[in-house]
Amino acid sequence: MPDFTLGQIISNATKRVGYRADLPLSDCSFWANQAIQDFVRDVPELLRESKHWFSLSSGDSIVSLNTDWVETLSISHQSYGESHSQLRQMAAEDCDQKGYYPLGTPKGYFIYNNQIQIWPSADSSAATTAASSGRSYLHRYKSYPEDLVSLTSTPDVAYEHRKGILYKTEVHLHELLGNLEEAAISEARYVNYVSTLKDSMAKRQAARSRFAASLDLRKSRMPGIRAEDDDDIWLRK
Repeated sequence: MPDFTLGQIISNATKRVGYRADLPLSDCSFWANQAIQDFVRDVPELLRESKHWFSLSSGDSIVSLNTDWVETLSISHQSYGESHSQLRQMAAEDCDQKGYYPLGTPKGYFIYNNQIQIWPSADSSAATTAASSGRSYLHRYKSYPEDLVSLTSTPDVAYEHRKGILYKTEVHLHELLGNLEEAAISEARYVNYVSTLKDSMAKRQAARSRFAASLDLRKSRMPGIRAEDDDDIWLRK
């Protein structure tokens, strides 16, 4: 079974656009990596989840987002010897109105201008030791996959979904060569694959959350119901 390494994606994509061995490897690599970003953008459920520990000095409230950040899932903090405390997402206007001082235990955050703003400003440094009883922060977020730089590298996407990257790479190479009609056909194939993938993922998710309940209607409780109607009535979602 193919692993869909960068080399395999490039090799098969160039075959699909007409065995174009004259395409520079650097161009093929660029568009294959762009296809990865396009694919996870079109199917955001495939974005990987990452985590990042960060610290704040006493009196500070701002930390920069990671460069691969897409969406924040949660932010929590932990002091020495204590369990994690979840921060709630707040509106920037509310935090500005309340003010960031006096210093205190952070209770919320908001995202602004590629930064995380903690509210209120931290009243403790991050050295989580018994001596300082400081505080550290855990940021869980969805992130873009890293670019592939080696021909043996594989996309940070589940194996069964990597065919979409090949389809999108083919689209980009057709556009690069000026094959606009073929690019449109390839794009239609890619869009159809993405829609099919999203449908199957939605069905799997629905299957996980499906439940059923039954109410047994007895004749003694429901007079007037015929004997043959005494079966269970199923309520399904």
